[in-house]
Amino acid sequence: MWSDLFQAGRKPWCNPNLSSNEHVAEVVERCPTVGQSGTQISEKGGELKITSLENGPLLLTGNLTIMSGSGRKAWQGNKIALCRCGASMNKPFCDGAHVDAGFKSD
Repeated sequence: MWSDLFQAGRKPWCNPNLSSNEHVAEVVERCPTVGQSGTQISEKGGELKITSLENGPLLLTGNLTIMSGSGRKAWQGNKIALCRCGASMNKPFCDGAHVDAGFKSD
C-alpha cells in the first residue's frame, strides 16, 4: 500500500486517493516529516537530536527553525526529516524518494 500512496517521479508524488482513509491516517501518524504541514509536535527538552535513519533521511528533533538562503523562515517545528540521498523533489526535506532511488546507508 505504501507504494500506491507514494511514488517518486509521479505528479503529484503522493496520491491519497489510491489508499484507504485509514491507511493515509496511519502513514501521517508515523511520518517523521509531519511537521511540514504546519503541525507542531511537542517534544520534552530543548536539545537538538539528529538520527540517521537506516536507508533513509536524517531525522531532527528539538526546537527547530530552518531558514532559506535568503534569510526567511522556511520551516519551524519540533520534528523534521531531511533528505540525505539527493533524490528528493522537495529538498532539503525528505519526500520518500530514497525508496525508489534504492538509497542504502546505515
